[in-house]
Parts: sequence; structure tokens; C-alpha cells
Amino acid sequence: MSLCKKIQYSILHNKKLDWLKREKEWKPDRVDGIFFLAFLIIFLLAYLFGEFFVFLGMFIVYLGGFIGHIRNIKSTHGDIESRLMSPMICIGMIFFSASFVIAISVALGRLL
Repeated sequence: MSLCKKIQYSILHNKKLDWLKREKEWKPDRVDGIFFLAFLIIFLLAYLFGEFFVFLGMFIVYLGGFIGHIRNIKSTHGDIESRLMSPMICIGMIFFSASFVIAISVALGRLL
């Protein structure tokens, strides 16, 4: 079993992440509203105060993408095995994780 598949199954069977499960397919819910509100506040702060809040906005976007992948895995209906075997989920998780690490290193480099 590949590492990516093990990570996906651990996300799928983790009871602490059940609050990320979508109730209705592609309908905005409470979690989407929280991320939209956080992004809107950070966007307004970046517009008013400058560069520091731009990096916080990047952080919110990457965190939202990563949580979006987790929500996709938790909301899997039907044939779970074929859905989790999709390599695009693994590539997306790796991409967002690497981008998140790069954004944090750039933000720390700018602040220090």
C-alpha cells in the first residue's frame, strides 16, 4: 500500500475530522463560510495595511486548499476504493503541502 493511500485512508477513518464532511454535494456550508470570511478579512487588512497581511492571505488560501482536499476525501460517496486510488488527489495534496511550506518560508524570510 502506498504512502499516499495510507494517508487518505487515515483521513477517511479519522473521527476527529468528521466536522469537515460535506452534508450536501457542493453546497456552501459553515466551514466554507468561515474560510470565506477569514479570506475577506485578511484581504481587507492587506489592502489597508500592507505586505504582512498579504502573507497571511497566502496562508489562508493554502490552508483552504489543503482542507478542501481533506473535505473531498471525507465526503467520498459510493465506491471509496476507486475514488481514493485517483492519483490527482495525491498530486493535489503534495502540491498544496509543498506550496504551503514554501509560502511559510518566504513569509518568515520577509519578516526576519
